[in-house]
Amino acid sequence: MNKPDGSVKKAASPGSLTGAELLVATLADAGVKFIFMETHPDTVPVRDAALHRKDMTVIEPVSETCCVPMADICARYTGNPVVSLTAGGGHCLNQVMGMTTAWGDKTPVISIGIAPDRGTGTSPVFDRERTDPCDVFSSISVYRESVREWSDLRDVVCRGVRESQSAKGGTVHIEIPQRVLEESGVPDGFGILGDFGCFVQEQAPVRAEDDRMDAAIDMLLRAKRPVIFAGGGVVKAGAADLLNEFARKAGIPLLSSMGAMDLVDPYSPMFVGPSSYLAGEAFHYAIKKADVVLAVGTCFSGLDGFGLPPLWSGSIQFIQINIDPQYIAFNPPAALSIVADAREALLQLSDRLDGLSSPLPDWTRWTESIKRRTREHVERITREAARHKSRNGRLHPAAALLPIIEKIKASDALVCVDGGNTPLWSGMLALLKGPRRVFYPTGMATLGVGIPMTLALKAAAGKRRVILVSGDGSLLYNVQELELVKKYNLPVTVIVNNDSAWNMIRAGEIMQHRCVGTALPEQDYAAIAESFGIPARRISSLGDIPIVIDAALASDGPMLIDILTDKDVYPDSLASFIRVEFMGSLMPLPLKKMLKFRQNEVHMGRNTMNIIKYLMKTM
Repeated sequence: MNKPDGSVKKAASPGSLTGAELLVATLADAGVKFIFMETHPDTVPVRDAALHRKDMTVIEPVSETCCVPMADICARYTGNPVVSLTAGGGHCLNQVMGMTTAWGDKTPVISIGIAPDRGTGTSPVFDRERTDPCDVFSSISVYRESVREWSDLRDVVCRGVRESQSAKGGTVHIEIPQRVLEESGVPDGFGILGDFGCFVQEQAPVRAEDDRMDAAIDMLLRAKRPVIFAGGGVVKAGAADLLNEFARKAGIPLLSSMGAMDLVDPYSPMFVGPSSYLAGEAFHYAIKKADVVLAVGTCFSGLDGFGLPPLWSGSIQFIQINIDPQYIAFNPPAALSIVADAREALLQLSDRLDGLSSPLPDWTRWTESIKRRTREHVERITREAARHKSRNGRLHPAAALLPIIEKIKASDALVCVDGGNTPLWSGMLALLKGPRRVFYPTGMATLGVGIPMTLALKAAAGKRRVILVSGDGSLLYNVQELELVKKYNLPVTVIVNNDSAWNMIRAGEIMQHRCVGTALPEQDYAAIAESFGIPARRISSLGDIPIVIDAALASDGPMLIDILTDKDVYPDSLASFIRVEFMGSLMPLPLKKMLKFRQNEVHMGRNTMNIIKYLMKTM
């Protein structure tokens, strides 16, 4: 057979595999069940090979920029490596946003770019393929490599899978030349597909040293105001139940990082509020008054104030448990460092509690002092929502969200959240029992990934309903993916908090007595959904919400619900967010001056003014 360049293509030997077939077989053997792929001539060989397998699902979004966000959420839900596949050059570089987000959340996403053969530039002075993606992705991946020859492909992919799953895990990027996909060969020692034996083997979990566990218990017993602060590492270790049980047994109040939004059981007696700053006064009070903090599986991100003064008390003694030693004392210093798997460490700590000969200290008053602030916080929001249900034909966001939350609680639906103020409202009020029930790109707080995340989560979650709660601005980033919703008639519900503004940015500008460029059109998102053939409702009446939500949850197809909300009402956690972001990173901003805006200039609502007064007192 003649190839396009005139050379003769060799006939495949019996038992041989093309590079595309070898790639797919290797990925399947590694436990990869989903490939999110760009529709492009260079990716067709891999798609064709994958479609022949019953154990692998191929999904092609409208835009290649959605491939990594889709792979990210799928990997976070399943805990397994997931592949994003695109063509090379600019197509591959369009994955930077998604890779940065997945890297921030330490997700095992394997990005694969099908690179054109070198020397195919369009002219001697301009080569659009000159950029090396492996260099571009070097700071946002735990491993990156270029395949040189067909014989290298299997080993590179094996190494990539191992690295994505090792220790904390993370993103991987692999470049494969187009010619390698077309070449054929017989792998050495390759009999039955799947008999590679080159992936991560089952290893004994990393246990902590006994003397360090003893020291940790001793520090906790001597504490007057202890707090447990847990992160996404606990979720990855499958230790959420253990964590909640240990907190209950020890009687220590429990908070989580933003990277573990649904880690803490909201029905636990040790639950003292939503994750991080979403708990409002409770969070700020706890981290100012605590004397010992048991930090498990967290590195203290910017969204948590880095664990540093002036937001956190400078006198806290931190016990830091992490499977990756580089994340111990990464931000706050560690009075006691423990390298261990979160699950094993919690088992060891729990065993030591059981073996104590004397009763534990009674931290009830300390716990109740935090929980009281959380109750007052929620009650304040609820009262304001009841007082200001509607203004000028637009609903108070909390008033709109509360009945939705009650419906979600009564179901087993999974929830994705996207936006700026929208996640703040949702995170304060939607206290759902997880883990892996509420999903948000916490590593980078990336806008616009809501629809891709929702579609991929639905693919991974089987029959469970998936609900997206999104701001209107963030929805516009990838609204084209509604085509995919319609194409597969996916039973997902998209709820739009439509305030016709970039409202988090607008709030910051109002604080400085100016407002420029933050308005969005008063767009009818229901009409947009209907133009894709998706049933939709546009709501401006509070009484319609329960009826429409019931219809959406009962439907076997998609629905978009466009809720008109008041842009002049802000979540009080926005003030907490500003403090965490700016004071937590010691940015020299005139924060007190920024917060001194007058209530008569903006319809802020009493709840926001109260928390601002509280924060002012504690600065």
